[in-house]
Amino acid sequence: MQQLYWLLKTKEINAFVIGGTFNWHDVLHIQATKVGPNTVLSQIINLVATTQMSKALIQKFADYIYQRLQVLFVACTKMAAMASYLRIDWASFPLGLSVCGWSVSSLSTVVIE
Repeated sequence: MQQLYWLLKTKEINAFVIGGTFNWHDVLHIQATKVGPNTVLSQIINLVATTQMSKALIQKFADYIYQRLQVLFVACTKMAAMASYLRIDWASFPLGLSVCGWSVSSLSTVVIE
């Protein structure tokens, strides 16, 4: 602790102290001036919470587009897989699965067996 002594600052009577103030010698009488939601820590927590809850405009737009196009992508991939399956051309079935984005190697072995 002696190495950190030069970092410590002496406090006078009626000086402001924060949580974590180190008391060297005498009794330290503290009067709380800010409690509850008025503390700096509480304000930082509220700021971080509101920042994490809010989304940027471009992120909202991307989410909107993704929600609308997700149904279209799933429908197209299922139709491609079904089209290649209904042709009963087992050579083209992995191609239909690759359009779907599924693992061709694992699914084609299951289909062939």
